[in-house]
Amino acid sequence: MKKLILAALATALLPASALAQDAGALGGAYVGGQIGWGKRSVDIDYNLPGLADFDESRSGIDYGVFAGYDAGIGSNFLVGVEAGLGFGGKTLRGAPAAGITTSVNPSWNYDISARAGVLASPNLLVYGRLGYGAERVRTTVASTVQGVSSVSEKGWSDGLLWGAGLEYGINESASIRTEYRHRDMDGGYAADQVLAGLAFRF
Repeated sequence: MKKLILAALATALLPASALAQDAGALGGAYVGGQIGWGKRSVDIDYNLPGLADFDESRSGIDYGVFAGYDAGIGSNFLVGVEAGLGFGGKTLRGAPAAGITTSVNPSWNYDISARAGVLASPNLLVYGRLGYGAERVRTTVASTVQGVSSVSEKGWSDGLLWGAGLEYGINESASIRTEYRHRDMDGGYAADQVLAGLAFRF
């Protein structure tokens, strides 16, 4: 699988003086958890006669934890960096030929991203996200055909992550958020999520 190498953390290079502004209830370091809907999909075209394409998707519950840091630029803008660890996803199965089945079973995932947004009010942030995400998966080819062996191996599928969301500062110590994000990974593998989260700031 091809890797997409992303340099999405350019905001980390901003001068410290530009970041030393008041960000209201949404600035500073934070940790939190999130849960919501997730869909995994595979779209592989084998381009070989007699083999059916692997085009499947399944939805389920996704959940995880995250940590990051936000800083204000002026009075209306916020930039930050965030890392997350997540779980979820159901096994995707296909049958490219008689007697042969293929499956992709997600295990866990991680991501690192930059986000930037506008404070629509002192406590409400409208933001976009861009970064890198990777998911640990087990890929299996099971065969009942004589002379064709079954194989199974674990590996990583990774690539671009992007999304957008809203975050509301309840007070200086906690905030809630809702977000859509998409991970476009290699090998024809992708994930879509709609997540709700609670963050604690310090």
